[in-house]
Formats: sequence, C-alpha cells, structure tokens
Amino acid sequence: MRYKLILAIMLSVTLPVNAQYLSIGLRAGLGVYSMEDLESFQEFRRKESGLPLQTTESYPITPNFRFEIANNVTGLINKYGLFYTFNSTGARSTISDYSGRLDLDAVIIGNQAGITIDHVLKKRTLLEHGIYAEAAYLWTRLKTTDYLHLIFPEEYEEAESYRFKSNGISSEFGLFLQYNLGNLRARMNLGYQFGLSGKLYLLNDKRYWLVLNNKSLKPKWDGIRLGLQLDFMFNGSLILQ
Repeated sequence: MRYKLILAIMLSVTLPVNAQYLSIGLRAGLGVYSMEDLESFQEFRRKESGLPLQTTESYPITPNFRFEIANNVTGLINKYGLFYTFNSTGARSTISDYSGRLDLDAVIIGNQAGITIDHVLKKRTLLEHGIYAEAAYLWTRLKTTDYLHLIFPEEYEEAESYRFKSNGISSEFGLFLQYNLGNLRARMNLGYQFGLSGKLYLLNDKRYWLVLNNKSLKPKWDGIRLGLQLDFMFNGSLILQ
C-alpha cells in the first residue's frame, strides 16, 4: 500500500495535469536478463547431484506481459502513467534413462509496478518516435524444485521445493516508434532495464537466504527488452464527466 501512495505522490507533484485523453495499453515483449548469480547456483546444483546432468535451459530469452494506464498530454512530457509488468524465466538441468529421471528446475518471476513517461521527438502525420523512461518497484519470487522419478528396480517418486523472495527497484530507458489510427495506437519499444534487488530470502523465514561461495545471491533483471503494445484511446473529458 505504501508503494502505491509513493507513486501517487510522485505523479501529482512532478507531472502536468492538462490531460487530453486517456490510454489503456496491453503489451507483450521479450527480455534477456543478466542472471549470473542464479546461473552459477544452477551449475552448483548440477555438480552437487553427482550425476552427469545436462543443463537444457539457463535463463533464456523469455516473454513478458504488461498493463498500462496513462494520460496523454502536450508539452515536454507527452505521456505519463502507471504500469504493471509480469516477467518470468528459469533454468533446468536433467538426466533420464531406462531407470528413471532427475530434474533440477528453477523458475523465477519478477513483478513490476511503477511509473512511465514519454517524450515524442518527431511526429510525421500518424507516425511518431521518441524516448521513454520508467521507474518501478520490483518484487521477485524464485522456486527451485528437485524432482526424482525412479522406474527400476522399483518405482519411486520424490520432489523437494524451496521458495525465495527478493525486493528491489528497476528503471528502464529506451526508444519507441508508434502509429496512431483513430482510437487505436500501435507501438514498438526497445530499451535497456536496470534492476537493483536484495538478497533472496526464504519466503517464510528471512533468517535464511541463498549463499554461494560466501556471496549472497541476488536476481539481476538487467537486460534488453523489446515490446509490442496496443493502446486503446479515450477522450479524457468524456471519461472525467
């Protein structure tokens, strides 16, 4: 609740109020992130198993999804608003043969809620391009699962999971290209995100956190992000009446 209040105060103090129209946007995108700590942790898990597991995935390029509501204005700032983004990626090391299989999985989810602003650099009839900046509160959840399924000499199945959490902040800066057509606006953006997260604590006990080689492990959401967005435009004066 306090983070929502902080965002509302920031918007009311720093941004213009002469909204011309409201937009609601839905975005799907791709992101690649610098998860060095968690990649090292996955390799540690693989080696500790004592088996020749193969890592088939290690925090690859993955999709993200976003909801946005914004005011569109004239002036130095052309759009400002609030957004929520869902991010997810993970890793898997596995081995299987006639006797069974062993999977070491890690799934990490990052949630972002924050503010975004746009500045249009140039407009050509219906086509515009410009720059954007964003700041957000970032909360992360990590789930690791060790799954063993034996078939021979007798069937046996076991799974053990741990859940961790981390909180932090993020910012993103980039370029956008958008096309306006009536009450719709299509947009493509390319930017770089900077993430600053804390230690990964056990979800229900902050006395324990992930450590490898005397170093506390943290999620690193730094990376390039590409997105495609569709905005639905509404006349601000009609909505506010």
